Amino acid sequence: MSVAIAGLGIMGSAMAQHLYAHHGALLVWNRSGNRPAPKGAVRVDTPADLGRQARLIHLSLLDTDAVEQVAFGPEGIFAEARPGGLLLDHSTISASATRDFARRAQAAGWGWVDAPVSGGRVGAEQATLSVFLGASDTLASRAIEAVAAISGRATVMGPTGAGQATKAVNQLIVGGTFALLAEAVALARAGDVDAARLPGAMAGGFADSTLMQRQMQRMAEGPGDLHGTSAVMLKDLDLVAAEAGGVLGEHALSRAAHGLWQRHVAAGHGATDWVSILETVLAEAKGNGT
Repeated sequence: MSVAIAGLGIMGSAMAQHLYAHHGALLVWNRSGNRPAPKGAVRVDTPADLGRQARLIHLSLLDTDAVEQVAFGPEGIFAEARPGGLLLDHSTISASATRDFARRAQAAGWGWVDAPVSGGRVGAEQATLSVFLGASDTLASRAIEAVAAISGRATVMGPTGAGQATKAVNQLIVGGTFALLAEAVALARAGDVDAARLPGAMAGGFADSTLMQRQMQRMAEGPGDLHGTSAVMLKDLDLVAAEAGGVLGEHALSRAAHGLWQRHVAAGHGATDWVSILETVLAEAKGNGT
């Protein structure tokens, strides 16, 4: 079975390395050809080339529009796809759009599984990602096998769309926690605490988490390498807001976190690392005279 990946961003490039190592061959496509790919992988010119040549395709793309264009556009995967393939979408996109995409793929004789991931750059590099699968009963076992090379855990969350709904829950927790971590660092500094020591001091306590251990020290000392951009976090929280609109109340904490990320990106921080949210928290605190 020929295997392919479309999208070689921070996550996709790392996943491609593990897919190539696992399968011994890989077709790759990216909108811009200068993104790194595994040595030995074969680059193709269009997503249609992937559809014609591959039977198992992974997507790691920016948003819902990008997924639709790459899959169903004039030079998209399904322009030339032969029936019988399986597509796994690791992008974070709309659950309702996912269900529509799955129906369109089924009409072309393909299976479509939403398979968004969590674990960030480190998880992608170490192949320990958590994968949230939205799959029919007939595709579930194939999907779990297909993500084995990139994941530490893969869980079928329900039918098509359930994987993306789970990712919305995940991003609600992640985006909200980043906001709380930023406020915690600001409070620590105000109390003459070396905030970089907080993760070690709190390890094993009730406040501990993987997110704290990986990100709080980066927030306190400076981000270093880019792990993910603030604009993408806001894009994910926009999806959360759309999902939560009729479910959570007007004063939900998610609204406050969403608003903070909106102001952060509007202030020109869209291309900066997630941990830069601290800058907006500190700026707003200063503006309030605290």
